[in-house]
Amino acid sequence: MPQFFFYRIFLVVPFLLLFLLCLQPATSFGQLTPLKFDPDKEKIELGSHTQILNKVPEHLSIEDVSSPEFSDQYTQNTTCNINLGPTDAVRWFRFSLLLDKPATRDARLANPERTERLLFLGKFLDYYNEVTLFWQEKELGKASISTPWQQRTYGRDEAVRRGEREPLCIPISLNNVEQQEVVFYLRIQTNTLLFIKPVLYTTDSFLLFSGKKRMFYAGYYGLLISMIVYNLFHFFFLRDNIRLIFILYALVLGVYFAICNELFMPLLPATRFISEVHDNLAQFLSLLVLILCIYFSTAFLEAKKNMKWIYCLLQLLGIIAVICLYFPLFDYRAGVGIVPILGEVTFLVILIAAIIALIKGYRPARFFLFAWIFFISGAVIYILTLTGKF
Repeated sequence: MPQFFFYRIFLVVPFLLLFLLCLQPATSFGQLTPLKFDPDKEKIELGSHTQILNKVPEHLSIEDVSSPEFSDQYTQNTTCNINLGPTDAVRWFRFSLLLDKPATRDARLANPERTERLLFLGKFLDYYNEVTLFWQEKELGKASISTPWQQRTYGRDEAVRRGEREPLCIPISLNNVEQQEVVFYLRIQTNTLLFIKPVLYTTDSFLLFSGKKRMFYAGYYGLLISMIVYNLFHFFFLRDNIRLIFILYALVLGVYFAICNELFMPLLPATRFISEVHDNLAQFLSLLVLILCIYFSTAFLEAKKNMKWIYCLLQLLGIIAVICLYFPLFDYRAGVGIVPILGEVTFLVILIAAIIALIKGYRPARFFLFAWIFFISGAVIYILTLTGKF
């Protein structure tokens, strides 16, 4: 009885993942309400205080999107992340900050008249083709604007033009005047996933955040290397050929992870060729990860002997993934919409295959399921993030 209950739990997992496919964050319409900004806070998340313009024509100017006619065309985001999925359209975002109180002496020590912050968008600025920040200061309760629009432009195209890498964050400077409202507009264009998680940091808090990320990367690659060494031992001394597929899979996954998180970008020159190769290589490696994952799962679960129809389905998915290698080489934009869907289907089929093998009494399937259940669930959630569904 407990064993049957255990099987039923794992049978529920695929349906939970299907539920995530349909999951969309709630949104609402409304006027832009300023976020009360405490200058003594080390970190302020702006995602749930940011509004997204529904219209996406490229020719819109800052005067257009900030005019009263567009006021009711903004959608209020309700989560800390803003994920619009794969797109090459120009998108506009806006948020407003209101200085709740004057900064303390310690916080104002570097500049008594300004409060300095770093705006981190969740990705390096080199990730986006173009990021333009507009801002304007005004007094609370007054319709007249005290300063003209100011702007700064960042992003991959700007880095190529200047021939140097972009900074990680956008510096923001606020006047230390109580009840001073500052309105910000972001114009972002990218030809991949449009994902932002806007957060305001102090310099010290951002350094702490960066240190934690480095520790995470060190732990991730330490675990990956230990898995590769362990499986190399099995391959060379026990002649277990399945381990070679897993080693190749782990190596490709490690490189793919590094490219997606732009770990190599600060070391490379800012050229258009490298920027284009970076995106195409990420898509190519994601397909290679899928192919290796399919053939490792097929071999480990002995799908050809235990599950004929699952074996045929996995082989078909593998052939489709091989054909899709065409996209990163010749038609990157077409692959942006197809590859994530292929990944969702592939990981779901592998998970179902492991559950069926376990129910049929194939004992190694329990180790596969325990080892891969978290990875496959995480992979599906990551793909849902790529497609803007999570």
